[in-house]
Amino acid sequence: VQRVLPDRLVIEVSERLPIARLGPRTLPYTFDVDREGFLLGRSSASSGQLPRLVGIDPHVARKDGRIATPMAQHALRVLDLCDRIPGLARLVQIDSVGVGHSDYLQMSLRTGEFVLFSPKESRQRLIQLAGILEDAADRGEPYARIDLTVDKNPSAVPATESGE
Repeated sequence: VQRVLPDRLVIEVSERLPIARLGPRTLPYTFDVDREGFLLGRSSASSGQLPRLVGIDPHVARKDGRIATPMAQHALRVLDLCDRIPGLARLVQIDSVGVGHSDYLQMSLRTGEFVLFSPKESRQRLIQLAGILEDAADRGEPYARIDLTVDKNPSAVPATESGE
């Protein structure tokens, strides 16, 4: 809300939009969560394509109505970056993000890869991941597992070596 002298009042309203779903796979429903971690209520049918945050109980106490755990906030930042960086969502298609470990995120991609992802320098790591995925697609040799928890020399296990 902003007052503009002499006789105007400007009110800006922005809708909270879901960026992920929250809830264990054992529940028949999930909860939508926005990029700031606010729970928006039960997921609708249109939320089915949103990535799922795994490892957080949606019924636990939250600070100010939002999820306050550091790893959940890192996961939401990663999802937000995927939405905001042009072309990134096409290459890095996140299906779920596990936030149960205190040092890294465990991401499952819709293309089949499992990624260990350090929350440090998320933007650079996402761009690096996109490059790894694009290179693998160009060569026709997908990866089963990619480890981006190290600062240099990430490792990747080809799908053929993992028995897939």
